[in-house]
Amino acid sequence: MQEGNISSYWKRVGRRQVYLKVIFSLNSGNSIKKSLNVADSLFAAMMKGNRLKIESMFDESGNMKKSIKDETVSRIKFCEKEIKTAMPIMLRSASGGQDSPEELIKYAANDFPYYWLRSLEDIRKSF
Repeated sequence: MQEGNISSYWKRVGRRQVYLKVIFSLNSGNSIKKSLNVADSLFAAMMKGNRLKIESMFDESGNMKKSIKDETVSRIKFCEKEIKTAMPIMLRSASGGQDSPEELIKYAANDFPYYWLRSLEDIRKSF
């Protein structure tokens, strides 16, 4: 699939399914690690099944292309309610079981789309 078609594919099906899987998995009581593993596996399967090369999503420096990043953030924000529900779970896990202040939960929920994209960039840069 050509680079121009990657964006249209993700618009139709891809991104929302992957990041929703993380959020709904967390809200169903799964661990962060398990939730991210499920989402990563879904992402890899969707890319492979549609013959998309992950490299086509990134620029020369290993960062996600701006157009893909901007649209992904926009679409993830459609799930704001679910993210706000999952965020205390994520923060509690990261802090060893302590509850987080509401302000931190709000900040982390707003940052989640960028956190998820940074994790993809970090994975890409590690190869």
